Amino acid sequence: MIKRKASIYYYTVLVLSCMTMRDFQILPVGLLLGIMLLPGCELIFPDQQKNPEDLARQVNVAKVNQDLKAYSVPSPMQIPAAIKYSGLEYMSLLLEPHHRDDAYPSNFSRAISLGMYYVDLGYVTMFNQTDNATQYLKAMNRLARQTGADKSLNDRLLARFESNIDVQDSLIQMILTSFEQTHIHLAEIRRTKLAVLMFAGCFIEGLHFIANATIESGSNYRQMYLGLIQEQKFYLEN
Repeated sequence: MIKRKASIYYYTVLVLSCMTMRDFQILPVGLLLGIMLLPGCELIFPDQQKNPEDLARQVNVAKVNQDLKAYSVPSPMQIPAAIKYSGLEYMSLLLEPHHRDDAYPSNFSRAISLGMYYVDLGYVTMFNQTDNATQYLKAMNRLARQTGADKSLNDRLLARFESNIDVQDSLIQMILTSFEQTHIHLAEIRRTKLAVLMFAGCFIEGLHFIANATIESGSNYRQMYLGLIQEQKFYLEN
């Protein structure tokens, strides 16, 4: 398990924000290769034996057609869904603690943390950790109020989330809709930099999840995760 410090995340995103798209292209694969070479990484092979090719199709790990230039952003559900369907067990150490939402003193750190929390919320939702999911959404509501992004990420969403807590499909749809609407709202109020930082937090947290999943997964799933991390570069190109 790769442990992280939030400060590393913030400096990483700051560096990424200063790089050009061309500089970005080899970052995800290089990052993963560096992580895989770290000493002391123990592999855990899952008991479930699934066809990796079928699994890759399930989580839509396919190369993006270079001719398609449609704008896209990281999805907070893509990577949690991949981890769930690959048969890995729930790993609480992957998560950024939700009780730390009051430790972010600036809109810069709050926006990044909000993006990270979206991925964490997706992850605990995929693994039916309903109590944790509610706590993450409450923390996200507080961050949204502090950054002015609370038009769709608010107490009404929390009430709907809690009333549908046993209906996973509904929760997933709420997460995706909220993520999109939060971005739109930030753009409408001319806080596009915060929207970009939220995407960056989502992106970095997703890489954190993929890197750990690659290390913890067996050889049957290694190629799938490598394909998924390679796919992340297309978000940077867009």
